[in-house]
Amino acid sequence: MNQHTIHIVNNCITRIKAGDNYSAVEELYAVICNRVRFIALRYTKNDYDADDLVQDFWQNISNYCSKYRDGNGYFFLCKILSNNCIDWLKQKGKETSIISLEDIDHYESLSCEDATDRQLDMDELHRKATEKMTERERIVYAYIIYEGLSIRNTSRELGVSKSEVARLRKNALKKVEITMKEMNWDKNDL
Repeated sequence: MNQHTIHIVNNCITRIKAGDNYSAVEELYAVICNRVRFIALRYTKNDYDADDLVQDFWQNISNYCSKYRDGNGYFFLCKILSNNCIDWLKQKGKETSIISLEDIDHYESLSCEDATDRQLDMDELHRKATEKMTERERIVYAYIIYEGLSIRNTSRELGVSKSEVARLRKNALKKVEITMKEMNWDKNDL
């Protein structure tokens, strides 16, 4: 998640806190809908339960935003959703698992009904780039890009060293850059 997008998310959260429960929520949804769905699918492993968790998340978005204080709003919301998913797993007597390639493939096949041309182009870029990545690069990329985890937290999730995660992240991002060049994108387009 780049700084510009984090700024948009933070702005939306601030507007929602101020009572703008329509246009700000709509804008926030357009920016993070796929990532929210991906997180829910990562935990539930099925569309039905993921839909329930995502619906609950969006129904309570005003309440969540009212608790936001400062920092990375995207990470804040993802953490709330992750905690909701973990609570759901505990209620069902299930355990969490690391992200799988099937999770990533399923996420990449999703699209928001209201996606803009820009979002569709970004989805295409990510799809083409991940096709070039190794399995481990894709998993690290998914944790860092889709879930917003740090290198340290990704390292903990996967049980590998931070230097290994950093190396895999660097390789994955290099493949994104190569794909950008192939698609005639400039780094400033992100």
